[in-house]
Amino acid sequence: MSLKQTRPILWPLTIPLLSILAGCATNPHHDYYRASQVPEYDKQHLKYLSEDSTPILTASSGDTASELDEAQSHGFIIIGTSSFNAPLVETVKIAEQAKDVGATHVLYSAKPAGKVTGFAPQAMTESQGQALSEETTHTSNLAETETQPAEGENPETVKKEEPFWGIGYLPVSYNKERYNQSATFLVKSTRTPPLGIEAMSLTANQKARLGYNRGVVIKRVFYDSPAFAANLKKGDILYSVNGTVIQDARHFQTIAKSYAGSNRTMVFELLRGTEPMQLALNPAANPRKNRPILIEQGEPVKEVTDETSNNPQNADDLKTPEEKRQEAAERWAARKKAYDARIQKKQARAKDGFFMGLVHSVTDLFDDD
Repeated sequence: MSLKQTRPILWPLTIPLLSILAGCATNPHHDYYRASQVPEYDKQHLKYLSEDSTPILTASSGDTASELDEAQSHGFIIIGTSSFNAPLVETVKIAEQAKDVGATHVLYSAKPAGKVTGFAPQAMTESQGQALSEETTHTSNLAETETQPAEGENPETVKKEEPFWGIGYLPVSYNKERYNQSATFLVKSTRTPPLGIEAMSLTANQKARLGYNRGVVIKRVFYDSPAFAANLKKGDILYSVNGTVIQDARHFQTIAKSYAGSNRTMVFELLRGTEPMQLALNPAANPRKNRPILIEQGEPVKEVTDETSNNPQNADDLKTPEEKRQEAAERWAARKKAYDARIQKKQARAKDGFFMGLVHSVTDLFDDD
């Protein structure tokens, strides 16, 4: 098949190929990042990642919703998410985006979504183009090329054979395993609701089922809080406290604030499932601190041998705190520099136009392989 015959086949592939290659040259976790709407009164209590720190990445075990609910019960706030379908992206890309948005923790997952196969146009090298031009020619009118006709030939009908030059493409097969990937970026908040209870007013369905119009349902119980110590649980429906009927979520917040930090015992009337019960809560309770979720998975320890003994030591133990801070700052600066370079490259390519953008995308795909 000649190059002229191949080009009409390749061009229809370019548009769907662009969607397949989206994000190849950049960071998909940045391109598909969506910031969450965090209330202003919560933002001032968030502890963002410092420049000399490294974000903690935790792979989901499969039940992401439950894991996030558990994380939020430990005081974490979701500041943003990213999700996309693409070839597997390295976790270093997740860490880069976490650095950019200040997330201290990230819960991520990647689930296989099958393979994508097909053919993609790849720009030929100069040697490939020269080799192909020896076999592929095109004709031009004598009037345009000013070629002298042979003896006895009509000048108006003489044609000239010339090598074909220009940007050429070859169809190259690809076979990519794709994954549904997502990441949730979190920051720890220093703010905890009064008594450690986040409650909502009853919905219309709940009111109809219970035959009661007043009360609140517990949406979340925070760890290390008086409510946690009192064994209140998510889903409990609170009717009254110390004989005072709870009207709705706003009324409950007013009551909770009035009791918070005091030594006055609160006796709740509640419904857990279908069982009515009473629970006592001490607003001044200070339960033991629970181990936080999303624990950092430490990197493999590098061992060195001390010159004065044969005992292996952790290399980090031989460094001063200042040296550790300096190394952390250098790592952050290197990641930031690499990220800025990618953004500048992306912005520069945007000026090249659609055609050259396609060439860059195809080239980057095969460079990554």
